[in-house]
Amino acid sequence: MRKLVYIQLLFILIANNVFAQKKGDTTAMIREFNQVMAFAVQPYLHYSSLISLRSGPMMDTTKTGNVLHNEFYKVQDDLYYGNEQEEIFLQDSLMVRISHSRKMIQMNKVDMATKKKIDILPLKNTDVQRMLRERCTVSRLPDAGDTGQIIIRTNERRTPQGFANSEMVLIYHRGSHLPLLMEVSMHMRNEATEQMGDMFKANGFNVAKMETEKDGRKNLEITQTVSVSFREIEVAKDKAGQMPLWRDRVNYDAKSNNYSGRARCEGYEVIKTF
Repeated sequence: MRKLVYIQLLFILIANNVFAQKKGDTTAMIREFNQVMAFAVQPYLHYSSLISLRSGPMMDTTKTGNVLHNEFYKVQDDLYYGNEQEEIFLQDSLMVRISHSRKMIQMNKVDMATKKKIDILPLKNTDVQRMLRERCTVSRLPDAGDTGQIIIRTNERRTPQGFANSEMVLIYHRGSHLPLLMEVSMHMRNEATEQMGDMFKANGFNVAKMETEKDGRKNLEITQTVSVSFREIEVAKDKAGQMPLWRDRVNYDAKSNNYSGRARCEGYEVIKTF
């Protein structure tokens, strides 16, 4: 569910040396944030979006990013997510992941308990609300016309890859409380070693521009940014009911209990785990 649950990644926010605010400072803004994101937990949902993925600094600046055109549908517990690279179906107690770049279909069983864990946005999750209050600084910029803007930051943290910090910006329409743009920028800092430098060079990064110094130590820093620009958010049952179905992409032979790709997925390798 790497891309399907990208909205959840907005909660994994690690940012520049800031301090948690008092509960009274953030309650109203968290309430506003939840109100904006409430569209994601409606029983019927359709939206399209553009996702921009950017990394840097790169040696070849023409390869710093990628843009995906996304389509998302939700009908009760059934979900569909698709773009140019992949499609994910969560239907009929199955999770069907299709990689068009690798020409591969993965079939997995999904029970109801697992479905409940795949919540696009756990608005009522007390752990998430506690994290926002205790670990984050939540601020709100002055309204610009009919749009509002909320910024969420937290302290730098240590990860298996080094240190990371990030910032999330949410821009929304104040009248409808629907999101217009969400952007997360994550900065990762690693100790500048020859091995680390060679690894980044092999992946096309401009190591010379990555070099920084903190506390007398040389580091290598990269930035990764995910921007989600929303289009056509609808919570109508009839629109959500136009959800693509996994059987549009996959044939099932009941006699042999085998699956095979169909239509544009004909000839794809099928990996079944049940």
